[in-house]
Amino acid sequence: MATSFEERVKDREYVNWLKAGQGFRTLRSGLTIFLKRSTNKLHEELVKNTTGAKISCHEKKFSKQCGDSCKCWAIEIENMMALQEEDKPKKLNAIWSNCDHTKWSLEEGGPWEVAKCYMNPGQQKTNTGPESTDISGMLNLIANCNYIELKTDKNKIKVKEIRNHRNDVMHSCELTLTDEKLKKVFTDMETLVGDEAIADYKDADKALYELKKIKDADMTVEVEIQLIQETHVYLVEAAKIVGEEGIIKNALECLNKFLENNKDLQEAVQERLGKLEADVETLKNQSAEHIKEATGKNAQGNALERNRVELVNRMNIIELLSHLRQDSVITEQTEAQIMVGATGFKQNELLLDYLKKRPPADHEKFRQALIETNQTDLVKLTK
Repeated sequence: MATSFEERVKDREYVNWLKAGQGFRTLRSGLTIFLKRSTNKLHEELVKNTTGAKISCHEKKFSKQCGDSCKCWAIEIENMMALQEEDKPKKLNAIWSNCDHTKWSLEEGGPWEVAKCYMNPGQQKTNTGPESTDISGMLNLIANCNYIELKTDKNKIKVKEIRNHRNDVMHSCELTLTDEKLKKVFTDMETLVGDEAIADYKDADKALYELKKIKDADMTVEVEIQLIQETHVYLVEAAKIVGEEGIIKNALECLNKFLENNKDLQEAVQERLGKLEADVETLKNQSAEHIKEATGKNAQGNALERNRVELVNRMNIIELLSHLRQDSVITEQTEAQIMVGATGFKQNELLLDYLKKRPPADHEKFRQALIETNQTDLVKLTK
């Protein structure tokens, strides 16, 4: 069992995994200008194809109930979708839930809201451009949008291969990568940023230089912390979309176990995310009189404490956190702090400790979130 960075980097395949992760971060920076220019051109084409139709819609999400201007834009967006497979005529589905359709026709913000239709599910409102998009979103955009072209046709296929490489790395339970696979990952990434459609942009040239350096570079503690943190946040978000079964769940459980076995790394990641554990411990160590005063003002807090054991044992937290964040009960940072390095029961305990400090209005939102996540039978335990 590794207990320090020095011990962990003795494992060559773990170092390979870190290098691949750092490579994907570098590739992301190398695609930024290319995608910004490409999506602006895509938007200009859509404006032309829709004859400049302006969207005036009050629907929260795009649906068949939307007006003709929305539908007109949706048709043109779908026309740019790639085929599911090269030899089959059926196109991929646009992910309408990724974007704010009311902004599609806007010159400011519109290009990226359109671009998000071609990305993998789960894109956030805060994703407003390539600078705030992860490498998975970028690769899916290039692969799924026919309008975005590369100079070498084969490199479109290469994009899909890199996307598979990235998924293999992020979903790895062992956090390892063989020498042979690492070489393939970097060769494919260098080929992509070297494509003539991308290579002339200054960020792509810099990324190509950095990719060549990373292969032979020593990894640092700072890089390790960043990659582990980003991987954990990604897996937590992905689990909300695909549910708690399969590859994502296994990868998240493995990463949490890895952090539990490497306390120095767990502590460093938690410190980066705001030291929630320390905050919770401070709350627990408050005087009995202060706790009594606090819970006396909040009957819901008493209920959470009284039924704590049952709630901890029965709550399904993944979807619950997503609803609480959308309702502004918790922030993205707090959500990440609850999830990092902790497993099911511990996560539930951290959430309950956090909720005890919240006002009655947030407890009502908590109950509504339980209902919306099919945990209605737990509502009575919160009153």
